[in-house]
Amino acid sequence: MSLRKWQIRTFLAFTIVYPLYYLGRYNYVAVLPVLMREFNWSHTLVGSLATVLTLTYAFGQLINGFLADRYGPRLMLSLGAIASTIMNIITGFGSTFTGIMIAWGLNGYFQAMGWNSVCRLSANWFPRDRRGLSLSVVDAACSAVTAIIPVLGAIIIMDYGWRGVFWFPPLVLALAGVAFYLTVRNKPSDVGLAADWIEEDRGESLSFIEQLKFSYGGAFGDWRMILCYAVYGCTQFCRFGLITWLPLYLFEVTGRTLLASTLIASIYQLGSIGSHVLLGWASDRYRRTPIIIFALLMAAIALFTLTYFPSANFALLTVIFVVAGLGTEAIEIPLMLLPIDVLGDDRAATSTGAMNCIGKLGATVQGVLLGVLIDGWGYKSAFTLMGLISLLGVGLIIPIWRSKHV
Repeated sequence: MSLRKWQIRTFLAFTIVYPLYYLGRYNYVAVLPVLMREFNWSHTLVGSLATVLTLTYAFGQLINGFLADRYGPRLMLSLGAIASTIMNIITGFGSTFTGIMIAWGLNGYFQAMGWNSVCRLSANWFPRDRRGLSLSVVDAACSAVTAIIPVLGAIIIMDYGWRGVFWFPPLVLALAGVAFYLTVRNKPSDVGLAADWIEEDRGESLSFIEQLKFSYGGAFGDWRMILCYAVYGCTQFCRFGLITWLPLYLFEVTGRTLLASTLIASIYQLGSIGSHVLLGWASDRYRRTPIIIFALLMAAIALFTLTYFPSANFALLTVIFVVAGLGTEAIEIPLMLLPIDVLGDDRAATSTGAMNCIGKLGATVQGVLLGVLIDGWGYKSAFTLMGLISLLGVGLIIPIWRSKHV
């Protein structure tokens, strides 16, 4: 089989399989109102589900990125899919807050085996000027799945209860994980092919400890990486804030039904699909930092608008959600490619894993923090804080932009 055909095969595999990870990650959003009613949980408690998921996901990224560089992304992505499915099923059997939190936290760790593996596969199989477009298509597919999950969850809840949301959708992920392992190879040389963009893998001849020092030394030894991680944390705070709270906001503030609220909230994901591809393509053609600044400003505008129009009509909500998606969802790929550009392909999974780890701390904080704000001062305070944090991201990315390297 030719290199071109293997590229297409690999691209289709991770574009189909990785978004299915979201069936076992964001399915919890649909069950939040039901859990609040059935267990009498507060916004702070249900926000803890988002917090424990992103906290263990962050921890897993820091470890699993290096393991993907060391042992190969094919194995790590497949294992993560199967293990995440098992944790979802266990979560569905939970009957106490502690039991659900433990299982859901373990799910977050196994979910962290996916994205860094995809980034390493993209670095192995595609030259630098095509990675933005290829990964942006994956990210767009993730947004589509994320948009569908709350609606699918609401439908499942009506027929099978909230536990069915953790039992049925993730089974698809497990099957996809097995198929992925049988279909994909780690790099062109594994199938006897050569590619002129492939860099020397400096970690391949190192011992485990030597490669550990080499990989993490680079990931945390460059000032641009530290600022990138902080900016990513800002975007993830806002992104997960919207994913977690938009359906509940629409349900509680506007008086819509659960199904209607999840349908309208899905616009946030669906509306960003086109901008994913646009920003990914642009990041291959131009410098990535100006694109990131533009997207962050758009996010701030959308969030402040939502603050002052809390009960906006459907048309205005659509515009707000589409613009917010540009600045919090579509920005993912230009940001995620910065560590690979700076540190090199042989540390692609480690560097993106480190970025995801530090970035997801922002997502971890939002769960409880925004829950407390909403309980005490309402949704306006939460959207205002997210808008300010988007502006903080602009300030943090400017020094990288001025460095004229990326």
